[in-house]
Amino acid sequence: MDGNKRNAYDDMSPGAFGKDFSDKKFIFMKRLVSIVIFLFIAASIAGIVFLLANPEKSASPQTAASKNESSSSEKLDAWLLPEEAILPDTDILLDAEAESVIAGLLSEEQQAAATLASETAAAGFVERPAREAAAAETSPAESAAAPVDGETESPEVSEESAEASIAAENRDSAESDSDIVVYRDYTVKQGDTLNQIASRFEVQPRTLISVNEIRDVNQIFTGMTLKIPDRDGLIYTVKSGDSLSLIAYSFGMGYIPLAEVNGLTSDLIRPGDKLFVPGRLISEETYRMVMKTLFIKPSEGQIQVHFGDEGEDLITGELFVSKGISILATTGTPVLAAMEGIITTVITNLATGPGKHVLIEHENGYQTLYAHLDAVAEGITPGSRIPQGAPIGTIGRTGSVIESQLYFELRKDSIPVDPEQYF
Repeated sequence: MDGNKRNAYDDMSPGAFGKDFSDKKFIFMKRLVSIVIFLFIAASIAGIVFLLANPEKSASPQTAASKNESSSSEKLDAWLLPEEAILPDTDILLDAEAESVIAGLLSEEQQAAATLASETAAAGFVERPAREAAAAETSPAESAAAPVDGETESPEVSEESAEASIAAENRDSAESDSDIVVYRDYTVKQGDTLNQIASRFEVQPRTLISVNEIRDVNQIFTGMTLKIPDRDGLIYTVKSGDSLSLIAYSFGMGYIPLAEVNGLTSDLIRPGDKLFVPGRLISEETYRMVMKTLFIKPSEGQIQVHFGDEGEDLITGELFVSKGISILATTGTPVLAAMEGIITTVITNLATGPGKHVLIEHENGYQTLYAHLDAVAEGITPGSRIPQGAPIGTIGRTGSVIESQLYFELRKDSIPVDPEQYF
């Protein structure tokens, strides 16, 4: 065969046909892939254009939920505002689903605050119309009695009412504006008692005792100026080695509230500084000592020998310093328990020294001794409890004395103290 025939023959061979088919298949797949890529790119471009053209509609579900919650919160705030007398409308009421979402996001404290605000708002909606109606019903006479612009009116108000009003304003100011304790001065008037003054300003007598460093209720006199705090508490004097945190810990409170109530901007304190400790009071014992109700005078009669006086022992002639007081009275004068306690010692057969005497243990480490008794009352036995003012015996002159008298000694933690400071 010639060359052309061989070529035609070769093209019709099976090998040549398979090669041609493979080439067509490759071209088809390449075009198909190109079309898919083109469609993907076109779809992406269309999506981007759509997002840019419609940002609100294309927001994610989470963003939409956040906007719904924000809108619902704004509506809830509008409903809770007590100053706006707006009746609830369907546009501002939250549906059950929104409320459940918000409730899930709020802490327990926030939920309680929202509930309280809701109740306050509801009360405001009810009270405001009532106040407006009351104002509208003001009588013409009352309107005419109102001061005209440019005129002043000074209604007569009792002094006590004015003082109580000022005290209330001080308390409100302290509670709303600041935690710093606020004091005001009060001048004691004739007939005033400590309890009356404390009641007038709604504080405890113990607070006034501590703030004004009162040691004896009899020291209060007409014309005296007292400091009245706007809340109950006591005054603590800083000692060497004290720190603000240590003082706060000793009173069972945090040092930050203690600093705030005293207007301190740092924890720097110095010995001698006075700190107001809110919510704490002096002890019952200290209060009764100041009020002269801790102990009563055990017997009537004149105090001949006072605590600390020098004397001479009638038998030995030795000089001594009195550790108690001697009350002169006739034989048989009743002797009473100066304070409630438990009888620990009863001696009835001693001819020298204190003679017949009784020793009583009291609370807070106190002891009282009643000596030179003529007789001991029935039922006075060791271990028995005796109330304040109950009879112990009668005055006599047993022991080392020549006159009828009662020797009375008061001890605090086994150390003699001046009884007259406690009566």
